[in-house]
Amino acid sequence: MRVHYARSLSLLSAAVLIPAFAGFTAGNASAATAHRPAAKKTSVTAAPMTFARNEGQAPGGVRYLGASAGVGVAFTDSGVSIDLTKSSGADSRTPSKASVTLRFVHAARHPEVTGAQRSSAVVNDFHGADPARWHTGIPTFGQVVYHDLWPGIDGIFSVRNGTLKYSFALDPGADPDDIRLSYAGADRVSVDRGGDLAVATGRTVLHDQAPVSYQGAGRVMTGYRLLGGTDFGFTLARYRHDAPLTLDPGLDYSTYLGSTDGMPASSFSVGHDDAGNLYVFGQSSSPAFPTTQTSHRPDGESPDFVVAKLDPTGSRLIYSTFVGGSGAEAGSRGAVGGDGAVYVSGVSSSADFPTTTGAFRKTPYQAPGQSVAFKLDPAGSRLSYGTYLAPDLTVSDVEAGADGSLTVGGSTTSDYAPTTADAYLADYPGGQVSGYLVRLDPAGSDLLFGTYLGAPITDQVAKYGWDPGCYVYAIAVDHAGATYATGGCVNGLPTTPGGFQATKKGLASILVKLDPTGHKADYATYIGDLDSDIMRTDGVAVDRDGHAWVVGDAPPGSVSPTPDAYATECVSAADYPRCATLTEFDGSGHVVHSTYFAAAGDGQTTPFGGVEVDDDGRVYVAGMTGPGLPTTPDAYSTTPGGYEMPYFLAVFENHALRYSTYFGGTSTACAGALCGLIAGFVDVAPDVRSGSVYLAGTTTAPDFPVTPGAFQTTYPGGSNTIFAAKLTLPWATSAKPTTSGGDR
Repeated sequence: MRVHYARSLSLLSAAVLIPAFAGFTAGNASAATAHRPAAKKTSVTAAPMTFARNEGQAPGGVRYLGASAGVGVAFTDSGVSIDLTKSSGADSRTPSKASVTLRFVHAARHPEVTGAQRSSAVVNDFHGADPARWHTGIPTFGQVVYHDLWPGIDGIFSVRNGTLKYSFALDPGADPDDIRLSYAGADRVSVDRGGDLAVATGRTVLHDQAPVSYQGAGRVMTGYRLLGGTDFGFTLARYRHDAPLTLDPGLDYSTYLGSTDGMPASSFSVGHDDAGNLYVFGQSSSPAFPTTQTSHRPDGESPDFVVAKLDPTGSRLIYSTFVGGSGAEAGSRGAVGGDGAVYVSGVSSSADFPTTTGAFRKTPYQAPGQSVAFKLDPAGSRLSYGTYLAPDLTVSDVEAGADGSLTVGGSTTSDYAPTTADAYLADYPGGQVSGYLVRLDPAGSDLLFGTYLGAPITDQVAKYGWDPGCYVYAIAVDHAGATYATGGCVNGLPTTPGGFQATKKGLASILVKLDPTGHKADYATYIGDLDSDIMRTDGVAVDRDGHAWVVGDAPPGSVSPTPDAYATECVSAADYPRCATLTEFDGSGHVVHSTYFAAAGDGQTTPFGGVEVDDDGRVYVAGMTGPGLPTTPDAYSTTPGGYEMPYFLAVFENHALRYSTYFGGTSTACAGALCGLIAGFVDVAPDVRSGSVYLAGTTTAPDFPVTPGAFQTTYPGGSNTIFAAKLTLPWATSAKPTTSGGDR
């Protein structure tokens, strides 16, 4: 067992552009020594950095070195030298420099220093006329590790998400008081009001973000300890020495989860339980996908469903298993029940999908494909039930009820999907596609309700040119069992009197609330200001007051922001601008809040990761974006880091932006025609009790930000793979001091 400490390094200096790697920002030096500057900060990004082993291309005392535009890092036995180059004014051609060295005080004089997470890149150095002094094929690494820097303590340096980070891993019994650091070359160090360590050198101020420690799902209060001059260490509240401890400014863990044979894996859904375990729901066709228990593996051609459960540290698979038949399974969505059982639904073409005795339907439909549903017991070792569900149904979302029921939403082209006699809409409404909602009982043996959700199709194609149909893209279920569905529909949806919008002239976004029986609509309304399909809703969540929160993406003019909106306009430099929209509906289906949220640069902001609301009313939105996203000072990453289409996470509280961050790696969310579908998807699941948020999805990035000790720290290969991560946010609750032996 090891205890992990981690820090991140960011730069604040005079209000000029600094050609440094991502995560460095510009601000006022004098103000920064007291608190973070309130002035707008400008960030500059560069390519991600790796570290090359010194094989003679640098002075003899250097063990590893790295460089990016405007910054150089050199690792020696005694510390890490950081050289920064910046312009002295916005239009100045005269650069100025700032240099500091992070020294290890009272540490091992000649520690073992190694590279970890080897990169595919190599360095070639052709300097001078003598070929004997040239160096080629020098390996590069994602991490530099100092072994036993202090007794039982390793130091680990890396560039994560474009930001230089350092961490310390402690063996049992190692003393964190041994960790003593000093910024040589700095004028002074101080702790600002936000808990950051401000390192002043001339007109430049480095900021080490405030340290935070986590043990399991709780937080251990941590701060900087000034030791005189420019020396500093850490001070911690009580913690258990026999349990993992993480000190990090936000990222608890992040890991890949994929096949080492180069075959792709994808995830579209994430969940968590009360113990802090993370659940990934996805698909893979690789027989080499990491599993812990399964008697069935895919054939390498057709994908099967994957369900994986990671422990609270993200370092161990509690279980991972395939579920499927001889055909193809895809598009799984999942949910976690209160007892740790998992509920999954997706699409299958298998005639032999595993079904159970007493299931709702044991035989497949006479259709090219159908939806299926299954429930795994908390150990992940037994099918509680497995059943075919509906023909030609594309599953978009699922929700597990407190009573053990499973609600599934999606869209179908079938006119014989199972419905109940007293359903809201028992007969297929016509057209090419219809929305569909179904709820299975806790045993998976019967339908509690099944209903279409659509509009009668007449001559709308001839009139407007719209694809004649209706779709369900996302659902939510409240504590009473009512179902909220959002999607798109042509004109003619049976809206309720007094609703927000009753009619549209074509395909437009909708929100429908069905009562717990699925018999009638409490309200049904169209959404948006334009009579077109250019606004798409991506998610819906419901809070404790019964208010529905709907996210979507749309061009300018698609919604009417309310006076308390975070942003009243959709501002984007993209050729085809699209901004995220967030709209709150009260219990009667009326809009009480609406806002835009988007990156101002050349990129669309699409919240395809949906929306969630925690028990304290905070609203979490996740998706894909571009440069210029509004981020908060406590963000995990305030810049996209040169990444093509990074993910984002934004949290709103009382209609204000509480937290916003970038998250991802190079080409994280885009791979040609797969943009936003397979190669780029993220899902979010907040946990209000610990102040944490769980993320999972699909990435194409070989430099996705992963943490030391995570289950899989190197990109497994292939066109795309799964990632899973846990972030602990600034409002995390503090862990109570423990009283067991070994407390500190």
